[in-house]
Amino acid sequence: MLNVFPELLFLSFFAPLVLRAVLGFVLLSYSLNRLYRRKREFEGLFLNHFPLNGKTLLLAVGILELVFGLGLIAGLYTQIIALGVILLSLTAILGKNPVLLFRSSRLIYFFMLGISISLLLSGAGGFAFDLPL
Repeated sequence: MLNVFPELLFLSFFAPLVLRAVLGFVLLSYSLNRLYRRKREFEGLFLNHFPLNGKTLLLAVGILELVFGLGLIAGLYTQIIALGVILLSLTAILGKNPVLLFRSSRLIYFFMLGISISLLLSGAGGFAFDLPL
């Protein structure tokens, strides 16, 4: 199939950069919501579903999202982080009452899953600290 704009193909190395940045900022936003902005709301939800360790689980998920987001933005261990985001997305999509715990539509987690699979297969792209071996 012929490309409509073949002159733009030299920029294909930077396509994963765009995906990394978008996914990283989404995870960073979710983390800040979970840890600071809407902390009370999430504490109530996590304590209702996990009475013994709800606050610890909330803190762990928030820190995990923070580390994943910062790692993707910086381009560190992109494929390993993509595996983690795949697991997080599948948990949110397939889990019992995930909308209550994650407070987002499953559609967003489908997008996150697709971007993560793409990053897992394509690598970090431009402006990353990951180097292909």
